[in-house]
Order: sequence, then C-alpha cells, then structure tokens
Amino acid sequence: MILLITENQYFKMKKALSIIAFMFVVSISANAQTQNPKEAGKTDAKNLSEFVELKEGQQDKLAMYFATKHDAYQVPNLSDARKAALGDYMMTSLTEILTPEQMAKLKTNPALLNKLTGITSAKK
Repeated sequence: MILLITENQYFKMKKALSIIAFMFVVSISANAQTQNPKEAGKTDAKNLSEFVELKEGQQDKLAMYFATKHDAYQVPNLSDARKAALGDYMMTSLTEILTPEQMAKLKTNPALLNKLTGITSAKK
C-alpha cells in the first residue's frame, strides 16, 4: 500500500520532528551542565593536584570536602553569611589537610584558592 502524504502533512511532520529534536538537544545540554557534587568535588581536587603536588590520600580527603561544598551551594537562595561560613570551613579544611608548604604554594594562586573556597583574596 502506498501512502500518499500531502505537502501540508509533510511540513507538519517535519515541524513536529524538528521540535522534538530541539527539545532532545536542550535536555542533553542542560543535563551536561549540572554536575553532581561528588564529581565536582573530584574535579576541584584534581585541579588542586595539578597546581600543588598532593601526597597519598590527600586528594581523596579533599574531594570529599569539595563535594560537601558543592552540595551546600545547590541549596536555593543560599545567604551571603552562609556562603562566608562555608568559605571559612573550606579554608580550615584545606589548612588541616595540606602541609604548610602546600598551603603557601596554593596562596600564591588567588584565583584557584577563590575557586576552591569561595573566599576572595580581599577577605584573607
């Protein structure tokens, strides 16, 4: 049986398929932008390890703390006071885990330190 599709039906189907394809692409890109806290924590620890040579076990501990930070930042309407407290917590955690030499080297890179802790260089 041969199906005859009118020109009008063809354009309607084409439009519907285009909309479905667009929605699929948007959902994939939106999903790719959201990173779960555990993965984001691992990424932060990896970024730190590329700048400061970490000893065995330090990267895993730091990844856990960074995951906690990313989890807390997912709370809607997080207040500035809460963000400041979280930054202080992260700075304390870094100070406890890193050696004084590693911490001194990290402080020479304020952009990385700010990314990891959320504390701007003016606060330190």
